[in-house]
Amino acid sequence: MEDRGATADGDKGNQYGSMERRGTARLLAPFPVRIVGVATSGERLECEAHLENLCARGLYVRLSEDIREWKRIVMVVKLSLAPSPTVPAPVFVARAEILRVEAQGDGLKGFAVSLTRHRFL
Repeated sequence: MEDRGATADGDKGNQYGSMERRGTARLLAPFPVRIVGVATSGERLECEAHLENLCARGLYVRLSEDIREWKRIVMVVKLSLAPSPTVPAPVFVARAEILRVEAQGDGLKGFAVSLTRHRFL
C-alpha cells in the first residue's frame, strides 16, 4: 500500500486516496470467534460468528445476536481459516468492550469491539 503521509490530525491516506483514521493495520480474515457473556439476569450467554477484521486493539464482527446488554464479554478467536475445527491453530482469549453497533442491510448488526485484556492459549 502506498503511504500518502500523515495530515496534521494524524490521518493517513489509504490506497484509494481517501483518509485513513486507523492507527494500526487491520487483518481482514473471517477467523471463527466464540463470544461469551453474562445476561443482566446472571445467565451465561454464548454465540459464534466469524470476524470481519482484527487489529492490535480491537475487532469487528457481524452478528444476528444483539450483545449490547451482555456483561463481562469474552471473545475466543481461533487464528485459522482451516475448514476443520480439529486443525491445531493459535487461539487467543480477550475481554471486550463494545465501542459501537452498526445496522447492516442484511439484518445483522456490526459490532466494533475494543480488546481490553488478552492472552494466547
